[in-house]
Amino acid sequence: REHMFGGKMEVETAQTRCEVAGVETDIVKIVFQNYVQVFLTQLGKAGTIMEVRQLSHENEPNFDTKCLLGNRDEIGVDVLAKQIASHLFRKQLLTFDRHLLLVLSLKSYEKETVSGVSKAALEFFG
Repeated sequence: REHMFGGKMEVETAQTRCEVAGVETDIVKIVFQNYVQVFLTQLGKAGTIMEVRQLSHENEPNFDTKCLLGNRDEIGVDVLAKQIASHLFRKQLLTFDRHLLLVLSLKSYEKETVSGVSKAALEFFG
């Protein structure tokens, strides 16, 4: 792909569908030069959008989460975002300069669903 300002824009994509808590769940990962976008949806559309940034250059960094759109009040959203960010950091997909945009749209934010979606996503990411 050509970048709008010239040069090549490398994009890596991967997606899968699995069942979590009896519900079809789509998992999509798109890796851009400056961020990783992850979609976790059981509704087939975007919902809550979270930005997760690394706060330091350390080997086991702390992450800051920010709700850009949607409902952050759901219990587990913040934890799920940090779990995925931590995993992607260990896989060297996230760096201080490459952050995570997490798009969540789940039928339920109960512990079983959030835990199942997290497990499915981490297994898919390898």
